[in-house]
Amino acid sequence: GDRRPECLQFLYEGGLSLSGLVQRFDAEDGDLLTDGTVSDQSSPEYARMHADEDHVLAMESDGGVFKPLGYGFTGSDAAFEMVSEIGTLLDRIGSGRITRGGGGADIGPLMRTGVPGMGFSVDGTRYFWYHHTDADTLDKLDPDEVALCVATFAVMAYIVADMPTRLPR
Repeated sequence: GDRRPECLQFLYEGGLSLSGLVQRFDAEDGDLLTDGTVSDQSSPEYARMHADEDHVLAMESDGGVFKPLGYGFTGSDAAFEMVSEIGTLLDRIGSGRITRGGGGADIGPLMRTGVPGMGFSVDGTRYFWYHHTDADTLDKLDPDEVALCVATFAVMAYIVADMPTRLPR
């Protein structure tokens, strides 16, 4: 059955808020910051300017908004085990697969400082139907796939941020 509402309901009923958890959101033509402003700050510049901040995990989604499959993870073996356990919570909606090796160009500079990284994995079979074409518009998004992607990203981000134990480096 459809399990998307269960993930979102879990976050809502628990009174959980993602505010303050997301430091930076990369947009293709700039960076949408948590205060809603846009910056052209590059990823290496961000890593340099925020090197003294306490980054727990860097997450990147750059493969489109399609059916989510899970994440590729780069970090310690102990951290891999922890995020794999979190991934089991997403199995019911089909997005709990955690594989070794993940990240992305935008989070690479942070990862090179030792921050664990995750690359969001989606079914990319339709990616190049739209990417950098005139057809790459919001009306092509499938609302169910958007909901699944948001739920998958939110569950992982919130749980990692709220765990009493940090991801070991």
